[in-house]
Amino acid sequence: MKKTKPDNCRHPAGQGNNRPRCCSAFTLVEVNIALLLIAFALFALISLFPVGLRQSDQSHSDTVQAAFADQVLTALRANAAAVTNWTVWADTNQLTSAVLSGVLIGGQPILADGNPHPIPNYLVSNGYISYSLHIQASPSAPPPSPVRMYLAWIQITDRQNTDLTKSPVYATGFSYLGM
Repeated sequence: MKKTKPDNCRHPAGQGNNRPRCCSAFTLVEVNIALLLIAFALFALISLFPVGLRQSDQSHSDTVQAAFADQVLTALRANAAAVTNWTVWADTNQLTSAVLSGVLIGGQPILADGNPHPIPNYLVSNGYISYSLHIQASPSAPPPSPVRMYLAWIQITDRQNTDLTKSPVYATGFSYLGM
C-alpha cells in the first residue's frame, strides 16, 4: 500500500522545486529574526529595572523628608499657638526659644540656627536625615497693632544627598493676632 500525503501538504505544481513539502514551517532565517526581536524586547525590559528602582528610592526619600518636615513644622505651630504673651511674640529670640521648647525628634532637640543637623535612623535604619531650620520675623503691622508674623522654613536631605542647598524647602507661618 502506497502512502499518500494530504493535499494541503503537497508542493504546488509548477513551482520548480521537485521536493514535496509535507507541511509549512518556519525557515531558519525567520526563527533567527524572531529570536533577535525577543532578545531586544527582553533587553529593553531589563534595562528599565534600574530606572524603576532609582525612582522607588527617590520617592521613599521624598516621603521620609516630607514626614520629617511635617512633624517639625506641626510641633512649631502647636508651640506657637500656646504662646499668648505679646512680649514673647515681640522678641524673635524669645519666640524662637518658646516655639522650639520641648520639640524632640529622634530623641534630639530641634535647633533653628540655620546650620545642618543630622538625626540618625529617622524612619530609616542605618541612615540619617539632615536638616537646617530657620525662623524669621516677617514684616508686621506698625504699632500699636498687636499683629506679629513669623516664617519657619526647613531644608531636609537624606542619607544619599548631603548638599542642603539642593534640598526641598518646607515652610509654615504662624502669627499673633492679639488677645
